[in-house]
Amino acid sequence: MPWINLLSRHFCYFAGNMESMQHQRPQKPDRRRPMERAKGMTGMAMGVIYIVVGIFMFIAEEKNMLGMGKTFTYIIASLVILYGAFRIWRGRQARKNA
Repeated sequence: MPWINLLSRHFCYFAGNMESMQHQRPQKPDRRRPMERAKGMTGMAMGVIYIVVGIFMFIAEEKNMLGMGKTFTYIIASLVILYGAFRIWRGRQARKNA
């Protein structure tokens, strides 16, 4: 039964090569990273938009364009600006981790 001996020898050779090839095989690129980067950029862009809206609310209240009351408008505008800063920070963190 020389063919069994031949097959077992070749099987051992290929099995040994497969183990070493697994360590040398390049890793597949992580497909989530571009999406995480895009989410980070979107978060940062939305943060800038929120900050601009908050500043607009401050300016509009000074010119009496909103009519919601000075204290209420300042509180809402401050919260919108803080939320915009948070979105920018979170977007930067997402891009850093991507």
